[in-house]
Amino acid sequence: RGAVVRSVRGIRWRKERGLRQAGHEPAPSAPAAAAVRRPGSLAQTLVSPDPAVRTAALRSLLEAPSPQSGQLLAAALVDPDANVRRTAAEVVGRLKAEEAVFSLILALDDPSAEVRQAAEQAVTAVTGRAVAGSTSPEQRRERISELKQWWKEQRYGQLSRGAAGQGP
Repeated sequence: RGAVVRSVRGIRWRKERGLRQAGHEPAPSAPAAAAVRRPGSLAQTLVSPDPAVRTAALRSLLEAPSPQSGQLLAAALVDPDANVRRTAAEVVGRLKAEEAVFSLILALDDPSAEVRQAAEQAVTAVTGRAVAGSTSPEQRRERISELKQWWKEQRYGQLSRGAAGQGP
């Protein structure tokens, strides 16, 4: 029985690896999908040891965003698993979660090219400011630095207007 279970796991692992290499995301496992559907378990699934569970939890935010979505996504952008970080960036872009923008800007410098690409698209979707076109590492670092400064100014301006009773 143990050999059969190991064999099935090996087949599933090779299938998922092949899908990822081809640029496709494998469907979450049945346990991962079930964990996300349990009421009140979103925060728990985002700290699961299984990256597939964390990824499925992030995707569930697209169907049912919560008031904490931005904070949860910002935390997921520094997950140890590159696939989770990429998914978090994609979800930030689709939800236009402004609370996660600064973390998203930091993800522009991620070691994973896939995460960087997803972060570039998400930054453009949320802020309207493009990152593409920064070809050399120096230009890229400069562009990221400019975006960080711009975002800080935007947030400070929003806070100042709110404190003065002018609204966002």
